[in-house]
Amino acid sequence: MTPHSRMTSLIFYLWVVVMCLGLTNSTSISDIVSMGMTIFSYIMLFGFAIVLLPNYVRYKKMKYAEIVRVFYFAVLFSIGVSILAGFGDPESFHLDPYSLRNRYMAYFQHPNSLGLYAFLGIVVSIIMQSVGRSRLYLLTVPLYLTLIVMSGSRTALYTVIAMLLIFMFKRILYLGMLQMLKYPYVFFPLLACLLFGILAAVDRDTLLDTVDKALSNRITVWSDLLDRNESLLHFIIGQGTLKTDEIMDNYYLVVMTSTGFLGLAMFVFMLMNTFYGLLKQFNETPSKTLGMIIAMMVALALYSFTESVMFTLGNAASIFLWSSVGICFQDVRIIRRTQESGRTQPPYAITVT
Repeated sequence: MTPHSRMTSLIFYLWVVVMCLGLTNSTSISDIVSMGMTIFSYIMLFGFAIVLLPNYVRYKKMKYAEIVRVFYFAVLFSIGVSILAGFGDPESFHLDPYSLRNRYMAYFQHPNSLGLYAFLGIVVSIIMQSVGRSRLYLLTVPLYLTLIVMSGSRTALYTVIAMLLIFMFKRILYLGMLQMLKYPYVFFPLLACLLFGILAAVDRDTLLDTVDKALSNRITVWSDLLDRNESLLHFIIGQGTLKTDEIMDNYYLVVMTSTGFLGLAMFVFMLMNTFYGLLKQFNETPSKTLGMIIAMMVALALYSFTESVMFTLGNAASIFLWSSVGICFQDVRIIRRTQESGRTQPPYAITVT
């Protein structure tokens, strides 16, 4: 394993320990079982994406394109079936009670679910164009963009735009991001001072009210959930499993309420370490494919502020992202071993272009 993958693994295991500590705050057997199943699902995702799949790819000498192709056609098939199943059905549209928008959701449970899968469809289409060397894969992008607009998922639309902009200017942005993460004790205090200065210069109540309305009253929901902390221990190691579905609107709040600030700090540290490892890999062996994986990770991290999608077995976008991360880390290991052995054609999965 590479140093970054080892560190990511170590932080993940510590995060699992904190999650297990959070079980002590559960008030019933059903809470303990629910939290236990959540922890088990995290372990399954991490084990599959970071350990099992990368080693299987290496053992079978597979290319990353083969993995992406599976997701490409799976997303296209699932969305196509959903559209056909909901064709002509009035329940394929959902009236948003906050904005009074009539949002399209095909045969998904919610318009945001359609938006998330369309977001993933755009990602795998662009990556397939990169690894498959055929622009035909990009023909699905207009379809997915249309579905995002019809679903009314503003999060999906904004993060797609952000992801494409990041990908377009990756060579400039990634170098700056790499330096920021390399010297966090310099840049993050400066960023904190900048944000504090902005907040001090504006009317915070008006700003929060405006943002709250733009996010469909999510800030109000988040504040109510945080107010449920009854002790200092809840803030440190979390409340266990909350009996509400409203928390699903922010993944970082899911982590903080269930595992406390300690668990949230570990999760964010795990993200930063993984992100730094990918940026360092891009700086050493730049490729369009790796650039898109990094852009997706940034976009999904932003996405998770309003949807619970960052690290979960509950959606294909999270599985695809972390599987790609695991293969990237495996590639670094293979490349280093190849360089040490003196071979000139390293058999890694993600082609450098």
